[in-house]
Amino acid sequence: MEYKFVASDAKDLKRKRPHGACESCKKRKKRCYHGEDGEAEDVSQLSSNDISRPEIPLFSPPTPLKRPSNPSPGQGDTSTTSPSSHRPSIPSRSSRFVGDTHAEANLELEQDDPSERRDRDGVGIWLDSADEDAADSDQSHHETAEANAAKGTLIRDEDKRALLSVFIPRVQPLFPMLEAAHTNVDAAMRMNETLAFAICLVAAKDERARTHLRFSTNPSALPVAMFTKKLHRIIEARVRNWRSFDRLDLIRILTLISMHQEGPEGPEEASMHLSEAIHHAYTVGIHLNRHAEEKVAEDNARLFWCIWSWDKLSAASNGRPRMSYEMDVGLDFNDSLKLFDTPGRLWLKIARLLSSVNDLYNPRPCVDTESHIKDFPRWEFLLEEEDIKGVDEGFLTTLELFYHSVSMLSCRIKFLVGRKRAFASSLRRYLSAATVYSISKCVPAQDLAPLPVVPYAYCLATLVAYQQYRCSQRQVHRDIAEEKLAHFQEQLQAMSSCWYAAKSMARKSERVLREFRRCNAIGDKQHKGHHASESTTSSHLNTVSTTQIPTPESFIAPKDMPSGQNMFSTNGGGFNDVSNMGYGAFADMDMMFGNLMDMNAFTGDIEFALAPHMDGGYNDGTNMWSTGNGVNGGT
Repeated sequence: MEYKFVASDAKDLKRKRPHGACESCKKRKKRCYHGEDGEAEDVSQLSSNDISRPEIPLFSPPTPLKRPSNPSPGQGDTSTTSPSSHRPSIPSRSSRFVGDTHAEANLELEQDDPSERRDRDGVGIWLDSADEDAADSDQSHHETAEANAAKGTLIRDEDKRALLSVFIPRVQPLFPMLEAAHTNVDAAMRMNETLAFAICLVAAKDERARTHLRFSTNPSALPVAMFTKKLHRIIEARVRNWRSFDRLDLIRILTLISMHQEGPEGPEEASMHLSEAIHHAYTVGIHLNRHAEEKVAEDNARLFWCIWSWDKLSAASNGRPRMSYEMDVGLDFNDSLKLFDTPGRLWLKIARLLSSVNDLYNPRPCVDTESHIKDFPRWEFLLEEEDIKGVDEGFLTTLELFYHSVSMLSCRIKFLVGRKRAFASSLRRYLSAATVYSISKCVPAQDLAPLPVVPYAYCLATLVAYQQYRCSQRQVHRDIAEEKLAHFQEQLQAMSSCWYAAKSMARKSERVLREFRRCNAIGDKQHKGHHASESTTSSHLNTVSTTQIPTPESFIAPKDMPSGQNMFSTNGGGFNDVSNMGYGAFADMDMMFGNLMDMNAFTGDIEFALAPHMDGGYNDGTNMWSTGNGVNGGT
């Protein structure tokens, strides 16, 4: 043991003797901060590392521990780690959480171990926003310069009237945020100005509003992204002084601006606005039937159920906990349905179904994906309960996309790993994705309501197509899945100017498609090289003319061939080899793509579900086709 003697007045000691507290602080048992000299001395004794240490945020995502490098042979004694070395490093403020209910969490490409970026409870991943476009993250988002400069008329009356004329027939029947007295354009023009701006923000994402996206200072129409970004800033700056607003108008404004997201911080800000709206709704008590006047009570009930339903969609799309539960509401759900039109009633029923599906994505779910939702209603059954005559087809299609989004979420692949039987939820997920694909091919986006349920459904269907590509072993199935991926990538790219989620998913889908095609090219090249080498070594055996037409007898296995062999099971790319063409490059897709992040990876349960209805294929051992229960099989 070695001892080191230092002077008693050494200045390089790591630990200093604490200064004694004054008498008053001793009596109160508090730390003493009175001495200015002592304060300066304490600061001067901080190391440069302590001074430059960044501030730890109050709410920070967990970050992975960095793997220590292997110590050199001569550093065995110095490699001892202290408990503090196992603490995670301070995360950057640009990290954002993406829940498992969003397709982006399952399609994200990562370079490290996927388990490192998952949260501890397994409900999503933390993404670093450093790889996002610099334009997506605007540091001056909360500046109020533009809001202060917007004096006088911000939007001309003719443009405001046009945008209100888009919102009232295109959104209000589906999502009735406005009170009954403001359901016509003339009355809506006299509402609160900031509330009118919030309505214009939602209506701006409709194709019919493109020519009216302009401010009074600029007569020319702006791109939808630029117009909504500036208008969103102005509204946010105004609602900071929330005490100057009528509380019900404030609730409507906060809910409407929560539908808009821009940049990586968009989901967080949208969730914050919605939480404020729910807070004010509970404060004024619109979740209780406490108003004597019938019209006011009906308006308040419709407003609350709109907020309640949007909370369920925000929880799914933004990876947030639900903030409003039906058990805390004094209004009866079934009685409140009578206050809505047919589109609004269907919207609430689907939102209620989504609330039960969200239970599957709790941090510690105590429900099973099959037993929790035993009787998942069909879309046709929901329509049979309502009178849909005269309902706009755009509303019905938007609601159907919303329904199929919930249907795809009702199958959480994480719970199905290792199970060897068919599940209704996996079939439902597959069929819903196929329906979304058909709708996207037949119905143009401008015919749908300008609500984020449309890009959300496309994102989930994109994920299912990606998973179909990964689990397919036949080239034709991979080609079909690749075509779906390319189609959804185009659709999401077209929506990227209005919805940031679509922009982010389109960017990732394009990257996945690029990797898929690169691996396809590698597989085809290897396959051609394999056949070229075989044709060189076996050229002396090719005695049959290439112009000879094959006969049915030529497909019969010769009698002198050993049992279990036939002309189709050769190693040189025979009949059975067609299904493996180009598949060598996909033997380990995660390794090929650098650990493609897919924690809820598609595990082939569609094949388990369809196996009883498919042919068994050609059996090499019996030289016969297996007879299954499918359309081409036996009984």
